[in-house]
This record gives sequence, structure tokens and C-alpha cells, in this order.
Amino acid sequence: MNVEKIAIKSAKQPVSLSGQQNIETDIILPDYYDNISKILKCTIKPFVEAVTSTDDRISIAGSVTLSLLYSGEDKKLYHYENEIKYTKILNNQGYKIGDNITAEQHVSSCSYRAVGPKRVDLKGVIQIYAKIYEHIDADIITSIESEYVHARSSSLKINMTNGLFNRDFTVSDEFKLNSEHGKIRTVIRKDCKISINEKKTIVNKIFIKGTCKMFVIYITEETNAVNNLSYEVPFSEVVDAYGVEENDEIEIYNIQTNVSVNIKNQDSDTPILDTSIDISLCISAAREQTIDYIDDVYSSMNEISATFNDIDLENNFMKKTMNMDVSFEADSFIDDDYSICDSYIDDIKLSSEIKENKMYLLINANYNALIKLSDGTFSLITRNFTAEREFISAEITDRPKNMSYDMLSVSALRMNDGKIRFMSDYFIETAICSSCKIKALTALTESENPQRNFNNGIILYYAQKGEDLWSIAKENRTTVETIKASNEIADDSLTESRLLVFPNY
Repeated sequence: MNVEKIAIKSAKQPVSLSGQQNIETDIILPDYYDNISKILKCTIKPFVEAVTSTDDRISIAGSVTLSLLYSGEDKKLYHYENEIKYTKILNNQGYKIGDNITAEQHVSSCSYRAVGPKRVDLKGVIQIYAKIYEHIDADIITSIESEYVHARSSSLKINMTNGLFNRDFTVSDEFKLNSEHGKIRTVIRKDCKISINEKKTIVNKIFIKGTCKMFVIYITEETNAVNNLSYEVPFSEVVDAYGVEENDEIEIYNIQTNVSVNIKNQDSDTPILDTSIDISLCISAAREQTIDYIDDVYSSMNEISATFNDIDLENNFMKKTMNMDVSFEADSFIDDDYSICDSYIDDIKLSSEIKENKMYLLINANYNALIKLSDGTFSLITRNFTAEREFISAEITDRPKNMSYDMLSVSALRMNDGKIRFMSDYFIETAICSSCKIKALTALTESENPQRNFNNGIILYYAQKGEDLWSIAKENRTTVETIKASNEIADDSLTESRLLVFPNY
């Protein structure tokens, strides 16, 4: 007896590793910044720069942008940024990593206090998560060459993940300002929205083409007013992705950006915004495959010992999208008259949970409104809010492989009762990874001891409607072909009850 085997990738639940990075530093303002009168907001924004792995550890290179927004003694608004780099090591606890790993970072706490006219003491904690998508090779028998051993084959077409990658690159460009923009005194906020316009695979590489749409909020020098401008920065990149082949299906998610904007030629007639954008993203590559396997076996002569194993396979992806509008009211705690100059959301956390076979999405974020008081000074209203929405009905084994969001709009409205109303609209996309299970033959031995005696008689078998010929052949130690030929049957199952007659040899 000869058998042929192949190795298939058996999916496991992703393994999550975590650690934290403590941030303790002083923000020291340059001499040309005015003294601090009131701190409006001090934040830390983490960014994953690179992820590397070895047999015993995962190394995550990251950076943190420290951002300070404050009112000076001159009643003007100031914004200052600094950057800290670090490397965090996570022990992989013996898991087989390869390149199937993704990493994320979230701010779990941030506190600050002014300790001098130009000095702020800042402390924070960044939670770091790494997910290992481990696959184990499982050997299955696909064909058997034997006179007496008969096998029933099945096949399953799936879209199996064959690669997960963390990749990063930098995009830069210059934007020329004109008289309509006014003279920029300080940039107080900058956002970047990434649109992927084209993605395609080359052998071991992925081509990505897209656009960075920049939004810059700034204070003018002449009027101390809050203005904004937007412009686009196109990009095209080829990133390494070992194991990827042409026609693989590519998903890009968890896009993070770290934006730097500097003003060049400030005193000239055509100042320039020098823009640099660090982009970090996760890439998932999937390939359509047909898995052929044996789900039942028997011998019409000798004793056999067959081993069948349940093998979990990952059928990737089932895409789901949803528009999610979030609005709420909160106390402003502002007694003075004010106008809203800018509204934005930061520190957005998107998560999911399954309850009673339904998947719910949760968004937690800080909603901010920059306001200008009657005396010309600025203040900031910040409120944290969590929204939950039913997303889809899901089997309990289904899990989101990746989730991403696009902020479509955000606004704030001053109410007449001392409250402020925040309104936002998200577009959420997630890929649900639904697993499937097959029972496949993995080991087979045949003895030389016959388990039946042959004679020249016949077998009479009364079959029921819907009964399949494989089960009848297995029970009587014959073959499906013998039953079909002896009874002039074409199909593998019976459409009506009938008597079958076939030889006992």
C-alpha cells in the first residue's frame, strides 16, 4: 500500500503578547516661546516604526510625539512638539513567529503639570500589543494506492492567509502658501487621511499607491485667528513581502501616521510647508486554495487502522462595513460667552465583542472643541465618550481579523443650556475571519490478516431512499463500482427504496 501526503496550514487562535512603555520626561520650551499661562492640553501619540522578530523575542521600535497646547501670558495660543524614540522587547514564549505578526500601541494614561514658566513635567504609559498568527503544518493523506483499500475524497475551497506584515515608509512633499492663507504664527494641529488607490502583488513584493490628504489648523500672525488649509501628498511604494505571489488578495489596515510640518521661508512672499509623513500599516495576503482530503476509508480485505484528525482552517475574509454616527451632549462648564474655533477627535480606540451570537463594535475617543472666550483667550473642552453599536450576527467562532475606521466628519455645537453637543460620523470596515473544520485522514496502516471470507454467493440488501452507496459498500466490504454495475445505478445515492443485489467477492 502506498500513500501520498501533503502539508496544509492549520489555523490557531492568534496569540496576544503585551507590554508597556513608561514615558517620564520634561517638556522644556525654547526661549522664543512665551511663558505658560494655562495648559489647554498635553498629549502623547505613539507610533510603530518597525517590528522585527527572532526565535525568542519580538522587537518593536516606536516613537512618541509629545504635544503641548497652551495659552501664553500674551493671551496667544502656542503649540509645541517633541519626539522620543524607544525600543520595546517582548518575549515570544516559544511561538513560531515567522513574519505573521502585527503590532499596535495605545495610550493608557497621561498626566502633566507645569513646573515652571517654560517647563512641563509629563508622565504617561503606552500599552503595546503584538499579535502572532501562528499556523502549524498538518500532514494529511490525499491518495491511497491499494487493491483493497478504498477512500472517499472531499475538497474544500478556502481563501487562506499566507502572510501578515508590518511595513513602514516615509512620504514627503512641499506645499506653497499664498496671501490667502495669511502668515502662519503656529501650527496647532495637523491630521492626515490615507486613501489607498491601488494595490497589487508582485512576487515577494507589494505595490501600494495612494494619497495623503493633509489638514493643517493654524493661528495667523496678524489676527490671532484659527484658520485651516488642506492639500494632498501622493505616494507610491513597493514593500517587501516574502512569500506573496501574483494574484494574492491584499488587505491593508491599521494605518498609522506620524506627521511633521515645518514652515520654510517664513518671511518671504511664498512660504512653504515642508511636510513629512511616516506611514505604518499592516498588510494581510490571502490566496484561494483547494484542499483535497480523505474523509473516510475502509478495506474490503484486510484489517486497517486509520487515524482521522480535526483540522481547523481559516477561511479569510468576509468583509463587513458600516456607517456609525455618534452624537452626545455634555456640560461645557464655561460661564463666559465663547465661540467654537475648531473641533476634532483624538485617541480613538476601536474594539469588538461578541454577545449572544452578535458582534458589537465599540468606539472610545476624546472629543475636543477649541473655543475662544470673550476676552480673546483660548480654552479647550475635552470629553471622553464610548459608543456601542450592533454590527452583525456572528457565530461565536467568528472573530475580526482586522478593523479600520475612517473619520468622515466631526463637529461641535454650542447649546443654549450650558451644554455642548459633539457630532461625528465614522466609516468602519472589518474583515471577519470565519474558521472551518475538516476531519481528514492523517495516518493509515494495513495488516495482512484478512477480516472477511470470500465465496461465490451473492448479497441481497434492501436499501432505503436517500441511502448512499458508499455506506452500503463499506458495510458489506465491497465497492461502489461493483454495486453500480450489478444494479445499473448511475448516482451515488438512491432516489427510492429498492433491493440491491451484488456478488460477495
